[in-house]
Amino acid sequence: MIILKPRRKGSSTVSVGAGYTRLQAQRGTGCIAGGSHYQGGKLFDMLKIYANNDSINPKTCKVQDMVARFNNGSSMDRMTLANAAAGRSGGYQFLVVTEMALLSNEGVANAPEVVSGLLKTVKFLPDTIVILESTASGASGDYYDRYQRA
Repeated sequence: MIILKPRRKGSSTVSVGAGYTRLQAQRGTGCIAGGSHYQGGKLFDMLKIYANNDSINPKTCKVQDMVARFNNGSSMDRMTLANAAAGRSGGYQFLVVTEMALLSNEGVANAPEVVSGLLKTVKFLPDTIVILESTASGASGDYYDRYQRA
């Protein structure tokens, strides 16, 4: 799924909620990736809100600084894409790349190649979720091209 998100309307919250629900329902590995620790950190804060306020399945997820662990064996990693080999050992069933159009501005050298490499770590299995999301940043670049092709 590729999302052109409006600012401050809850799109990232819904994306994180999809990952929380997916990993809680079925064992798997997830990843929240962004260009800076700030971006991934904000989404991890949202994950913590889901975990701490889950009245149906309370205390089934513990969110730490860089990883969240679910009681069923699932986990969610948080990473910055500033490292060219980010996520290469992943094998993810859930992936959200946030603010993809802004990655180059956030210190990600060769952002298109880094994102392509990360996408290759996603397993092609039922119930796999990939979300590429961003606010607009002009009519050019990797995110724009992917959005147009979608």
